[in-house]
Amino acid sequence: MASDVPHVSFLGFGALLGRIDAESIAVEPTLRSSWGVFDRSGVERATVSVATESTEKTTAMVVEAESTGTDGDRWVTRADVVTEREAPFGLRDWWLEAYATDRHRQLRPSTRMVERGAIVRGRVRWSGVVRPEPTVGRQPTCVSWAWTRLAEHDAETQGPPIRVLHVLDGLSCFAPDVRWQACGRVVWNGAELRGFRVFGPSYPVRHIWVGPGGAALFELGLDRALVRHGLLEGGR
Repeated sequence: MASDVPHVSFLGFGALLGRIDAESIAVEPTLRSSWGVFDRSGVERATVSVATESTEKTTAMVVEAESTGTDGDRWVTRADVVTEREAPFGLRDWWLEAYATDRHRQLRPSTRMVERGAIVRGRVRWSGVVRPEPTVGRQPTCVSWAWTRLAEHDAETQGPPIRVLHVLDGLSCFAPDVRWQACGRVVWNGAELRGFRVFGPSYPVRHIWVGPGGAALFELGLDRALVRHGLLEGGR
């Protein structure tokens, strides 16, 4: 049964979610999505875009993210990620570039970082950076950028499985044994949403909500929310 009481994950984000146009939540999944990253006061702090393209065995993801600092400086990230085609879209390899720009969008060369990596024989292999290489074994290793895609996939199933995954969050933070599970349904703005919870021993709780059109609409965390652009009044 769906509940007409907002889920606990909505608490603290009521003002932000209240800005979402009720008619826009019927959006369908697309190969390219764009997101705003908001704090609890509803201020947009960053943008993230994800484009996907699938082959017979893999899915390529191009991720572009940009956050703005208090002085107009920016932190820019671009990642090319290859995952398995089938859920839970386990990571195969990646290339990432990150750098800062000043308020005039000029590159600060000393901040530029290039990282490459792959899952090789049950271990995370990094090149370009010095980090411990954790053992992942047969457990799938996933990236947080694919959460919305996994939610869209599992929302189509009657009884989505409980998953235990390893996670590379932004490809810089490794979190083992992260749990993924359905967390029910709510009726919100007259439409039924389906939710999924992600949490782990070293991973903060997140909730991803999928709308009636089958697309992930927003991800709610402890201190930030990702909202699909185009849902908010005046959004892109």
